[in-house]
Amino acid sequence: TLSGFQLFRDDKFERLAPLTLSDKVNLLSSRATVIRVQPPTSMVKKFSAELQSRVQEILKDVNRECGGDALSVQIAGYQALVEAVQEGVESDTKLMDIVSLPIAILVLALMLRTFRLLLIPLLNMLVVVLTSFAIMYGVSLSMPIASIVPPFMLSVTIAMSIDYSLFMLTRFCEEIKAEGADAPRRPAALRAAVRRMQAGAGHTVLVSGCTLAVCFLGLTPLPLMLLATTGLGAALTVTIAVAVNLSLTPTLLLTFPSFFSEMRYAGLGCLLPRAARRRLAVIHVPSPFAVFPATAFSSTGSSYEPFNASFDAPLSTPSSEPMSGAVAEPLVLDPAKPNLSSELLRRRDHMPRRPAWQGLATCTRRYSVVVVAAVVAVAVPCAVQTLRITTSIDFDLLLPDGAPATVAYKDLITSFGTADIDPYVLLLQPKLTPPNATVANQLFFDDVNRLVLNLASRSGPDGGPLLNLSTVTSVTGRYDPIKTSGWEPVPAFVWRQLEHCELRLCRQLRVQWQQQVSADERMMAISIALEFDPYSRRGKTWLFAMRAALDDAAQMHADALDCDGVKLAGGGAQMLDAQAALNEYLPLTVGLTLIIVFVLVAFAFRSLLVPLRAVFSIALTLGWVYGLLVLIYQDGVLEWTHLGCFRRSPLGISWLSPVIAFACMVGLGLDYDIFLLTRIYEERAAGATDADAIATGLVTSGNVITAAGVIMAVAFTGLLLPPTVAFNQLATMLILSVLLDTFVVRTLLLPAVMSLLGPANWWPRKMPTPHSADS
Repeated sequence: TLSGFQLFRDDKFERLAPLTLSDKVNLLSSRATVIRVQPPTSMVKKFSAELQSRVQEILKDVNRECGGDALSVQIAGYQALVEAVQEGVESDTKLMDIVSLPIAILVLALMLRTFRLLLIPLLNMLVVVLTSFAIMYGVSLSMPIASIVPPFMLSVTIAMSIDYSLFMLTRFCEEIKAEGADAPRRPAALRAAVRRMQAGAGHTVLVSGCTLAVCFLGLTPLPLMLLATTGLGAALTVTIAVAVNLSLTPTLLLTFPSFFSEMRYAGLGCLLPRAARRRLAVIHVPSPFAVFPATAFSSTGSSYEPFNASFDAPLSTPSSEPMSGAVAEPLVLDPAKPNLSSELLRRRDHMPRRPAWQGLATCTRRYSVVVVAAVVAVAVPCAVQTLRITTSIDFDLLLPDGAPATVAYKDLITSFGTADIDPYVLLLQPKLTPPNATVANQLFFDDVNRLVLNLASRSGPDGGPLLNLSTVTSVTGRYDPIKTSGWEPVPAFVWRQLEHCELRLCRQLRVQWQQQVSADERMMAISIALEFDPYSRRGKTWLFAMRAALDDAAQMHADALDCDGVKLAGGGAQMLDAQAALNEYLPLTVGLTLIIVFVLVAFAFRSLLVPLRAVFSIALTLGWVYGLLVLIYQDGVLEWTHLGCFRRSPLGISWLSPVIAFACMVGLGLDYDIFLLTRIYEERAAGATDADAIATGLVTSGNVITAAGVIMAVAFTGLLLPPTVAFNQLATMLILSVLLDTFVVRTLLLPAVMSLLGPANWWPRKMPTPHSADS
C-alpha cells in the first residue's frame, strides 16, 4: 500500500520508479516526487488525520537538521480534496451563523422593544436543535448522511426560528397594545391577543413552513446523496421549527402572562430602581405601535366575517373590558355610511403610524399598471440570461482558494497528471464462461491490446489523440516510443511465471498484477491518467468522446474480450453522471414543487388566482436571480467592485449552487408573500374594500417583512466572506432573492397586481360585500 521512488530504487524496480518523478524523461531533473499511500477503506478518515499530523512533525525535524526549507511536503488526493471541501463548508456555515445570530437578535429586539420576549426564540431554537438532531441521528444509523447536513440544519434552525418568532411576537405585541396597558392583568384580554396571534401570524407560519418543507423535500428524490440528505435534514428542521413555534410560543405566553406581556422599560423594569421607574413613567416615548388616526382611512363597512387559522370557524370577540392606556384620536364615522364591523374598527383604531407605507400603498394602487409593467420590463431581460447559464463540476469551484489542499491538487495535476488524484479506469472481463473465463490468456491479452490501439488511433475533442499511450498503465503492454505503434505487448505466459520468480522484473510485475487484476482473475483494470483536470470542461468533453469511442469499439471483433461489457469508471465519470442525472430530474422536481405550492396556497386561501399570482411571482424572482447570477459570474459585470466574492468565474457556475438555492428561494419568497397576503385577507374578511385591505396589509406588515428580509440578507452575507466560489455564488443568489422579494415583489408587484385584479383576487371564494361609497 506504500510506493515511492526511494522504495522502488532500493528494490531496483526500474520500470516503476520513473512513475514517481515529475520528469519521466530526464529523471535527474525532477524537482518533485510522489509517495503513494493506499490505506484500507475502513480507516481512510482516521489515517488521513494521523498522516497530516505525522508529516508536519517529520517535516519540522528534517528542515531543522538540514537548515532552511530543505523539503516541502503537500498532502493531496481525492480524500484530501473531500476533506477540504467538508472543512470549508463547516467553517463557512459556522461563520454565517456567527455573523447572522447576533444581528438577527438585535433586529428582533428593535422590533419587539422588549428583551423579555427575546427568551422565546432562544428557547425555540434550543428545542428545535435538540429535537431535529436527535431524529437525524436515528436516520444516520440506517443511511449515510453528508457531512454538511448538521451545520446546514443549524443554519436553517437559526433562520426559521428568528423568522417565525418575528412574525408571531410582533403580532402579539400589536394585539397587546390594542388591548390596552392593563392587558397583562386581564386574562381574557391576554387570551384574545394570543388567539388572534395564532389565527393571523400562526396561519402564516403554518402555510409558509409547509411550503418550505415541501421545497426541501423536493431535493430528496435527486440521485445525489449530498442533495438528498441535505433536503431531508432541512425539511425535518423546518417542520419541527413550525411545530415548536405554534405550540411552545403560545404556551409560554399564556403560562407566564405577567412576565412576557410587560412592555414598559423594554422589559427591564425589574432591574431599575423604583425612583428611576417613576421618573421614566412621566416621559412619553413613541411606541412602534403608536396608533394611526382613523380619519386617515376612508370609512368602509360590512357584515363581519371573523378571521381565524382555518378561515371558517368564528373567533371569540375581543374582551369587552374597558381598555386603558391607548392614545388614539376619536374615531370619526360618516353618518351617511354604514358602520364597520367591531373587529375592523378595533384594528383601524390601533393602526401603526407608518405614513411612508401608506403613501407607497397609494402609489401602487394608483399606478398599478405602470408598476407591474416596470417590474416585468426589468426582470424579463435578466431572466432571459438564464438560458446562457453554464454549470461546472470543477473542484476548483468547491475548494477554498489558497487552501493547502487546493494548492497541492493543482501542483499534483501539473507535475503528475491525474493518476494520483482520480484516474479513469477501463474495466474489462472475458466473455467466456467459467472455468475458462480468465484474463490470463493470450487471446484476451491480444483483444485488450487491439482495443487500446483502437482508442489511441481516434482523435480527441482537442484535435490530439483521444488516448495518449504514455498515460496508460496495463498488464497487457506498455508504452514504447521506439515502436511504430507506440505500444509494446507483454505475453500472457509471463504472468504465470511470477509466483515463484524472484527476479527484480518479476517482483515489480507481480506488484502491478495485484493492482490491476482481481483475485479470481475475472476482471482486469487499465488505468488512464489524463494530462488535464478530469472535472474541468475539457475533462467533460473527453469523457463524452471516450464513451462514444467505446460504443463504436463494441462492434470490434474479439475472441475473448467481452466488448459490450467494457466499463469506464473513476475520473470525473461519477460526478459528471450525477450532474447529468440531476439535469434530467431537476425540471420534474421544479414542476412538482411549484404544483404542490399552488395546491397548498389554494387550500389555505380557498382561491385559484391567489396561488396563480404567487407562482408567477416566484417564477419571476427565480428567473431574475438566475439571470443576474449569469451576468455577475459569467460576464463579470461586478468586477469593477474589485471584491473577490464577485469576481468573474472562467469555470462558470457550480452545478450544486442553483439547485440548493432553488428550495431556499421558493420557500423564503412564499414566506413573505403569505405573511402580507394573510394581513390583507384579514382586513378584507373583516369588511374593508379591496383597496383599503391592500393598503392596511402593507402598512401593518411592512416593517416586519422588511426586518425579516434584512435579517436573512445579513445572514447569507456570511457566505460571501470565504474564498470559495461555489459558496459565493450560493450567497449571491440567496441575498438577491431575499432583497428582490422584500423590496420589489412584496412591496411593489404584489400590491399592484392585487389592485388590478380587485375582487377577482379571491375567486372562486365569496367574500363579504364591502360597504363603502364606491360599493
